[in-house]
Amino acid sequence: MMMSIEQKRRKIRIRDLNPHLTCMLCKGYFVNPVTITECIHTFCKSCLVRHISLVNKCPSCGIVIHETQPVYNIRSDRTMQDIINKILPRIEHDERKREKRFYKTKGLPYPASPLRAPFSNSSMLKEQKTKLLPTKSLANLSKPVVKAPSIGHLHHSTDQISLQLEYSSLEKTLDGLENGLQPLPKNFIRCSTHVTVGLLQRFVATKLQLESERIIAITHNEIEMDKEFTLKYISDNLLESMERLYPLKLKFKPIDLI
Repeated sequence: MMMSIEQKRRKIRIRDLNPHLTCMLCKGYFVNPVTITECIHTFCKSCLVRHISLVNKCPSCGIVIHETQPVYNIRSDRTMQDIINKILPRIEHDERKREKRFYKTKGLPYPASPLRAPFSNSSMLKEQKTKLLPTKSLANLSKPVVKAPSIGHLHHSTDQISLQLEYSSLEKTLDGLENGLQPLPKNFIRCSTHVTVGLLQRFVATKLQLESERIIAITHNEIEMDKEFTLKYISDNLLESMERLYPLKLKFKPIDLI
């Protein structure tokens, strides 16, 4: 006998779906879920951003998200958020109440729809492009536009850090010659805060034409830094407040001399 549609339906317990709807970092249901494009693992936006500010690897599988700018390989997952809102509508309602309470205590205006805000400002840029130009602008389209010289750099200043990278070892090898390392031509660098120590090792190896970055160690106050540390992590956790007023000072030396 053919089973009716009603007989084919079966109830699924929410707890059976929890492994697919919860963030492994905060152990709660996804809020503003984002997905890493390299491995398709999903986390809460705030949880993942906080994680990659220290380590730019996926918390689940350990794959490198991006060498210098991890946020480039993170995308908002509206499908997942819609699924959660459909299955657990109370979650969205409670989260909105908590957000309104937070903005009120901070004395800030509450955004129109923070839970549905995209991860990047790409939609905002598209919106600006589609807006009609004013009448005066249309009349002046044929006239040549002289642009003022740009000031500053293309990156946000909050994402940049000044770095002083020096060669620290003046020791001699057994044959009396200096080891293969030497100071960099320029030891002051302006780079992203998400640059890792491992990437700095590769940078030094490339500049000095070394066979491998594995013979180099990056140190701070004579302590070897883990290759997964980002410059932001070092600056936020290993520097005194007064030291942050100056370029971050790191040194490189051969591994065998540490």
